[in-house]
Amino acid sequence: MMQIYETLKDTSCRMLAAARNSEWDLLVRLELDCRKLIDELPDAGDGRQLDEAQLGRRREIIRRILADDAAIRDLVEPWMARTRQFLTSLALERKLGQSYPQDCAP
Repeated sequence: MMQIYETLKDTSCRMLAAARNSEWDLLVRLELDCRKLIDELPDAGDGRQLDEAQLGRRREIIRRILADDAAIRDLVEPWMARTRQFLTSLALERKLGQSYPQDCAP
């Protein structure tokens, strides 16, 4: 189970780097990798309890992942807002074109 947490932390770090570099396709792929790892967590415990050191390390990892997630959101939100604005503009342009078609005849 701890290996999954460590891999999640590493993937989260790579996601942050991708967001900082505006590598959006890579960010999405890494996010899908994270989802798969998170889905594995319930099965990874195999009934054993974590000792104090492992619990401390898990808390540390979770804090790091949450900090990375917040930083990623700070980077992604402005990009998403610009993308939304661009798509809205395109949709409006398309509606105007449909409402007032350009006549090609002179």
